[in-house]
Amino acid sequence: MNARLADPDAMKAPVIAVVDDDPSVRKALGRLLRAAGYDARPFASGREFLAACRVDPPDCAVIDMHMPEMSGLAVQRHLNSSGMFLPMVLITADDESRQCQRTMEEGAVAWLRKPVDGPQLIDHIEGAIRHARAVHAMNSRLTAHL
Repeated sequence: MNARLADPDAMKAPVIAVVDDDPSVRKALGRLLRAAGYDARPFASGREFLAACRVDPPDCAVIDMHMPEMSGLAVQRHLNSSGMFLPMVLITADDESRQCQRTMEEGAVAWLRKPVDGPQLIDHIEGAIRHARAVHAMNSRLTAHL
């Protein structure tokens, strides 16, 4: 197994959602993530992704900022308002510093410009998964003492 953060208990690769309306971007990012040892799951829209999250949430998501119907920021806000903690890396072809600042304030782990630098994306995903696992472990310890 190639993923450095594979779950040692379940021996399964972390699941990374790739949410982008451009099929070529979904395909390229999926290949990159699978080559790094992740289980990449593609979604063509924010709504499709949110519906899947209700059933089987991923460990992290890479989400395009500009999609028809529902932007990456709208997806992020929906997850936040539902109380679901999900590390997100937002990607965009634009360089909008205000949008970047807003997404980071709302909990995104990174904001990357397309074309995405593969090693940089993997580093952000690994950091996000480590953080999420640390939070989960801390919550488990706290609830065990209640």
